Amino acid sequence: MGCWGMGMTQSDEFCEIYSRFMEEYDRGEDPIAIKKEILSEYLAHFDEEDGVLHDVYFAIAKAEWMCGALSEEILSRVKEIIETGENLFFYKELGASEKNLKVRQKKLEDFLASLQTPRAKVRVRRAPPAEREFPPFLVGDCLAYKYEEGYRVTILLDRYKKEGWKEQIFCALLSPTFTAEELTSLRFLDEEIGYMNGYVAEEFPGKSNFKKVGQIKVPAGVKEQVTASLLYGWKSDFKAPFKNTAGMTVGKLLSVCRSENVSSALPKFRAGDVVSIPYSGGFGYRVAVVMERFDLGDGERMLLCILKNTYLTFDREWILEDIGRLGSYRAFELPDTSSWQKVGRAPMPSRICERFFGIGKYPFGNKLDFVTDYSSAPSMCLKKLFEARGMTVR
Repeated sequence: MGCWGMGMTQSDEFCEIYSRFMEEYDRGEDPIAIKKEILSEYLAHFDEEDGVLHDVYFAIAKAEWMCGALSEEILSRVKEIIETGENLFFYKELGASEKNLKVRQKKLEDFLASLQTPRAKVRVRRAPPAEREFPPFLVGDCLAYKYEEGYRVTILLDRYKKEGWKEQIFCALLSPTFTAEELTSLRFLDEEIGYMNGYVAEEFPGKSNFKKVGQIKVPAGVKEQVTASLLYGWKSDFKAPFKNTAGMTVGKLLSVCRSENVSSALPKFRAGDVVSIPYSGGFGYRVAVVMERFDLGDGERMLLCILKNTYLTFDREWILEDIGRLGSYRAFELPDTSSWQKVGRAPMPSRICERFFGIGKYPFGNKLDFVTDYSSAPSMCLKKLFEARGMTVR
């Protein structure tokens, strides 16, 4: 489970369940059948009182309400979760501040009030949008488009299609705005990236919006190395301000995603191993804790906790060190592991992904995680994380 705010829709579980419900509803499925299928799947893996289920109930309630089919069973459970304070207690365990808990309380109260008033107009089933084709651009094309008083540039990094999904283009939108004169002499590899996302044809602006201003060489499989998740961007991304860019240049991105020195198999570390990783971005070594190895059908993965700090010595109680990033990695999503060294052990609970993130879920990782600066990450250690989810280490 991933939460990025106090709003009702600001959690991975809520968004996924709500989208799933609506997709099946639009295909003609009965709301009662959809609800039973989702609950059956989650209740087979989680206790009824597990906080992970809160957003499942909230999302089903919202979807049923939208469709004019809110069941007494779901409304009653949502009301119980909110009025007894179960959800606030769950968020407090996850580390929410008192200020954020007050915001969450107001969101919960407003949500419950909205459910208790039937929707004036029931959501109709929607037909899928008409198919569109991408403009005939190639991977590596650098395309300029009008933005405010100047131009923005987007670089096409990958095209891909997964079974059951439409083809997508993966793009990097550069952070600066350029003048017409600057477009003629840009060193694209030196420019900072403002945003990256994937777009289906319906969400990618048409050919007439763009002018090709350059071409760069891009290694194969960049999107998979940046993120294994399926992405869905919006046309508004191309006009959005990029206020919090990470300082990643196009050249740095592509150097991290190069194809050489990539093993076809994960290194033979096991759950609880602590490994040191050479770190070119600062002084000392990066350290990662191996949390779990698993395979959900898309290849074996290694769940890693990359620690916030860098180290010169390794005599520490690693579960008390601050977390920089949690991610799961297949072999090709890791940088060269030939120089990784085991430097210690840390106690680990069992079935971490299933018990913490949800059924068939894991936090996606990518090669950029190993060069990112985590010095501004909030203080949170593995021990505190496990205790908040009621896990015991072995």
